[in-house]
Amino acid sequence: MNLLALNDTFFGDSLNRRDLSILRVGPGPDNDIVIDPGEEDLRDVLERAGFRPDRILQVDSIDERVFFKGLDEIEAPRAFYAIDGPINGFWQLPWAHNFDRVWIDQKDSFDRMAENGIAWAEWLPLAADENLYHPPTPAAERDLDVVFVGTVDPERRPKRSAILYRLEQVANLTVVNGDGKRSVPAGEVADIYRRAKLVVNELLFDGVNLRTFEAMACGAVVMTEENRGEQDLFADLGALQTYNAKNLETVVARLLADPRERTRISESGAEVIRESHLVAHRARNLLNQLDELKPRPGRDTVPSKMHAMWGVWQAGLKWQTFRSTAKQAQEYLAAHLNDIPIDRKIELFEATGNGPQAMHLLFDQFKENRLPDRMLPVLASLALAQGSNDLAGDVLGVKNATASDLHVAIANRLLHGGRDLSPGFNRTAGPVSAWNAFEHYQHAFTLDEENLAALEGMDRILEKHNASEISMPLWQKWHARHPRDPEAIRRFINRARNGYFNVPTESLEGRGAEYPFSAVSARSTDRTPSSGQSARSRA
Repeated sequence: MNLLALNDTFFGDSLNRRDLSILRVGPGPDNDIVIDPGEEDLRDVLERAGFRPDRILQVDSIDERVFFKGLDEIEAPRAFYAIDGPINGFWQLPWAHNFDRVWIDQKDSFDRMAENGIAWAEWLPLAADENLYHPPTPAAERDLDVVFVGTVDPERRPKRSAILYRLEQVANLTVVNGDGKRSVPAGEVADIYRRAKLVVNELLFDGVNLRTFEAMACGAVVMTEENRGEQDLFADLGALQTYNAKNLETVVARLLADPRERTRISESGAEVIRESHLVAHRARNLLNQLDELKPRPGRDTVPSKMHAMWGVWQAGLKWQTFRSTAKQAQEYLAAHLNDIPIDRKIELFEATGNGPQAMHLLFDQFKENRLPDRMLPVLASLALAQGSNDLAGDVLGVKNATASDLHVAIANRLLHGGRDLSPGFNRTAGPVSAWNAFEHYQHAFTLDEENLAALEGMDRILEKHNASEISMPLWQKWHARHPRDPEAIRRFINRARNGYFNVPTESLEGRGAEYPFSAVSARSTDRTPSSGQSARSRA
């Protein structure tokens, strides 16, 4: 079988099989053919190489996400391995329509794909590279008490910094700060894990990140946050230790004081990884499915291609590097405008400078009672953006409301419709018709910091996404202006504690506003709970 491997930075030699001929193509230096995926047509590349693929595998990578020009014109069965699903669903979900099989690394992301009719998706978790991550020799000493490898940024990841600060007070902590990238080569990371007694893991989103697999493979005892989804793989195996905001120090002290228990957990974890969670296991599963893969009925239809182009266009809204590729996708979508769902059509109009046209299109349907309920908040959003507050109020059934209150009303409707936020993608810089509830609450609070409903709306969403550390400074600001509001104090303390901050309660006595324990940054209200680096890069 001739396998075309696109942008593979994960499986590597694990894909090698005697009956396979593999051609690796992508932007990285380890490929057989290095190309600019957005500029060079994949069909021309294959013709020059004299390679006719029987199967195509594209692998996602946090280091360089790519869209290959001409991929959708190649007839061979196509597959895609998507990573960091929770913070990339906004483009991965529509992009999945370009393939016959999609594997995705997180269980919640797989569930969402299934809910959206992508029956060709499957959950395939990340795994440890057995060539790098394995236990030390039996005689080796573990001389590092507690280790953390990853990015430390108090602004973007305040919970992580709070956890590390608390650990520093009770244990010898070794931090290898990635500054958003892999700070040292992978082999050195593995050596550090082999020296560690405990490796602390902090989760950006529910699921299992790469740090967990790799540290366990090296025989370190992994401490991870409880009830965040890792039980889907490791339940009742005795391979993980969990902690929460209340017992963090207690768990560390107990484990450091009990070498026999650490040995038991260490051996159990390493065995679990060795038996079931190596890259070789994932590659074997993947290749077995590729052997049987056939083109999916409907893969090359206009509707499927429009979904895929929508995914490319959405990626272009977030990442400047995809602007030229996204423009090509936009041209395709514009050529099939009559076949695009109304919400996508409106967003496309607004993003291309036709906001008034988009508003009038919806308003005409509104006057004729033909506008779907789900589009009412979109029309109101466009009206507000055009300065038509009265129209926004009429659409929402709200009279004599301020702009801040109108944004809250829009957010409430979007939240009721299931549009709370797009994790990892703050949409405030893009089309207002694409804003979710979080962006509207956020903007309402920016317009009027006395709008309690806006603050409570953001808080509900952040709590749902396990992001107490981001809602905490919002309540701190509110408490500073309303020091005698008991509910504000209660929420402030609760969010701070859940975000792993130690709360100096004496600062809340009396007015308390003069002694805030955490500086409030302007950036605190300008990011979503899933912004920042990904598990794939160990951030």
